[in-house]
Amino acid sequence: MGPRNGNSLLNEGRVIAESVLAGQTDVEVPFTPAPGVMWKVRRIAVTGLDGGAVAFYLNAIQPQYLLDGEFNNAGIAAWAPSGDGLYIPQGNTLIAHFYGQAAGQTVTVNLRVTEIKVAE
Repeated sequence: MGPRNGNSLLNEGRVIAESVLAGQTDVEVPFTPAPGVMWKVRRIAVTGLDGGAVAFYLNAIQPQYLLDGEFNNAGIAAWAPSGDGLYIPQGNTLIAHFYGQAAGQTVTVNLRVTEIKVAE
């Protein structure tokens, strides 16, 4: 289903990548759409989780904000949200929370998103 309510498609398959060198056991990596843009997350891929885990939250690392898609002890793993994708509205942040990581371990998150310009 395409954009609704006067919104317009900006970029159908943008890939956003972030690598993190875990210097501690808990690391937070925020992903935020640009002002005036919302994301429809189509796929999340993670590499480097040997011995650690990552969970995804909307705006804050609190149980009530936990999103589906948790990866444990996976050298490489991917998750495609079901349905129409996972929407991250403008002004909100998708947080990757890495925990149980070995110090000095590099982990990478790749998001495949559709960018939608929000109607003004």
